[in-house]
Amino acid sequence: MFCDEHGLQHDKDSFRYTWRRIRSELKLPNGPTFYSLKMAGNSYALANGVTVAAQAAKMGHTTTRMAEGAYRSLQRNELQDAVNIYARGQTGT
Repeated sequence: MFCDEHGLQHDKDSFRYTWRRIRSELKLPNGPTFYSLKMAGNSYALANGVTVAAQAAKMGHTTTRMAEGAYRSLQRNELQDAVNIYARGQTGT
C-alpha cells in the first residue's frame, strides 16, 4: 500500500522507520500511524469504486475480510448518500 523510493512495498516495520525519519526531517508532530493511514487509503479507495478484492490484494491480505471491516470507515460522501436516500423518500422524489 505504501511504497519506497524504489517502488517496493513497505511493511509496517519499514514504514514505521521511514515515517519516523520523514517526521523528524520535516519537524512534524506525531501523527498518523501505519494503520490509520492504511484505513484512510482503503476507505477512500472503496468509497470511490475500487473493488474490495483489489484493495485486499494491495494490502497483502489473502481474503477480503480485513478490507471490508477492520480497515474500513465510511467516508463523508457515503454517509451523505445514505441521508439523501431518506430525504428523497420523505419528499416522494
